[in-house]
Amino acid sequence: MKLFQKPELAIISINALIFLSCNILTSIGLPSITEYLALSFSFNVLLHHPWTLLSFMFTHVSVGHVFWNMILFYMNLRFFYTFFKPTDIWKIYIYSGLAGACTVLALGFFTSGYVIGASASVLGMMAMITVFSPDYPVHLWGLIELRYKYFFGLVFVLSTLIDLNQNAAGKLTHVGGAAFGFIYAYYLKKGFPKLFKPKTVFRVIHNTGEDRMNALLDKISKNGYASLSKRERDELQQLSKK
Repeated sequence: MKLFQKPELAIISINALIFLSCNILTSIGLPSITEYLALSFSFNVLLHHPWTLLSFMFTHVSVGHVFWNMILFYMNLRFFYTFFKPTDIWKIYIYSGLAGACTVLALGFFTSGYVIGASASVLGMMAMITVFSPDYPVHLWGLIELRYKYFFGLVFVLSTLIDLNQNAAGKLTHVGGAAFGFIYAYYLKKGFPKLFKPKTVFRVIHNTGEDRMNALLDKISKNGYASLSKRERDELQQLSKK
């Protein structure tokens, strides 16, 4: 099935299905399932609903929430696939979401309530792109061109820092997801210790100069980003912009 062959389609479909289910059940007078999918701040509830550590990052109840999260997710796939294989999106999506959940739970500022949404996962993905290609050009509505690092900064400020008092817990998950993306990408560029070294090599799928790009990424995977010469780093930046 195409759904399983394209992980990005699976992720978007799961988010859409859960959104529709939550709203349809409520609209016809049936009990809401949101409380069984949302991440509770109560450790007692979390012990009884451990699956919510995963389900919360696929759950939305408002149209605006699911729409903007999925739009950002989809529009950043092209940049993400410049450096990573399509199957890597599952790992980054889930790890970033878990990092966001652990952040808000570990800080312990909240004793009641819950959090939902894919924002931590999406911001984690964007943070990784920022580390690997901060100067990648982004064209907004065909009118404005921004370097990717500024685009990420704009999204982070608008979604997280503005009016922090509103949904503060949810915005803490944004911080955790983005922080994970930055840290994970940094260590990927520097090279992992042998115990944690990725088993697969990240490859470019669509870029021109594909063979040369793959050779450079193989070298990064084996020896770390620091192993590239200045000329190779410049070449990698140029290839990533094509």
